[in-house]
Amino acid sequence: TVPGATRSCLIAGNAYNQSPVQVAVGLGNGAVELWDPASDSRDPLFRAHTSVVKQSGEDESSSDCSVSCGSITALSVVNARRVPPVVLAGTSSGTISQMYVNVEGMFNLKSGNVHRGVCTDISWCKETTHIASTGEDGVVNIFDLGDGDAAVSGESIKVLQSMRVDGSTINCVRWIDPYAVITAGNSPGKQLLLFDLRENTQMRNASAFGVQTSLTQFYSLALHPSNPNIVCTGADDGSISVWDIRKLSLLVHSEKVHDSMIWCLSMHPTSPATLLSGGEDGRVCFSSVGKPGAALVREFGMPVHSLDTCIDELAGPIMMASADDETVVVEQLLLD
Repeated sequence: TVPGATRSCLIAGNAYNQSPVQVAVGLGNGAVELWDPASDSRDPLFRAHTSVVKQSGEDESSSDCSVSCGSITALSVVNARRVPPVVLAGTSSGTISQMYVNVEGMFNLKSGNVHRGVCTDISWCKETTHIASTGEDGVVNIFDLGDGDAAVSGESIKVLQSMRVDGSTINCVRWIDPYAVITAGNSPGKQLLLFDLRENTQMRNASAFGVQTSLTQFYSLALHPSNPNIVCTGADDGSISVWDIRKLSLLVHSEKVHDSMIWCLSMHPTSPATLLSGGEDGRVCFSSVGKPGAALVREFGMPVHSLDTCIDELAGPIMMASADDETVVVEQLLLD
């Protein structure tokens, strides 16, 4: 149990530098902690606070990040094998902080007031150093991660591109390739959108499955790891839908897996056809992409707000799930 936990994600262990798997946990006071799931210690390995860029006329003497930044509402980790991990944390006030992790600690290198209101999701592009973020302001922002080793502490995050739909909340974002991102959100007829960053315009939106007239809202998003054209969405009615980005007007498959809201989706790291989902009903489930049927993995009894998977080079595939009761579970991920 991590007191105050609001969001969590995995930092994969790797054999290159003999680092074990770790968990980054965002808190309600705007801090991010790094935990070792194999340790019995009641204290985190490291802790760092998000921060905001002071505006002209603001009280420079104020340093209370729990007031200025709000709670952690989005958390992501840039996890490349030969590079120390970078934690990206978004807050309820729209601030995003970039935290560099090494053997000495976790340091807040860059921050920026990126969104008006809650930051809902952050995603990094594995082919470049670009980051995408979304918020309740209906905006997709693109910024550059830069060189973590060379970054100067206190530097401000600079937005490179901004794309706005209609002001409705965008709940999540994923990179399709270095030039395109896909988003899932609440706006009727625009719940699933694909953006071309080269043109800075919306490319296509889903219109089938009654989306344009339906009140269905998408709260989670996952990309198929071996088929770049397949994307999965989790909806407020507990259904998981499968789409082909080449023709988003065509629904490939849909099935009700949870009793209500699906807050998080994650693909199994070694079984590309297997999807894990966490919902408001307090369950984490296995399901096969495009096939009927789902299996219960774990029952929390409280809404599951974070779900992540990774391949740990020392221990194999790992799953992390955390719930509203501040419980964070990390366990080896096996298929029956």
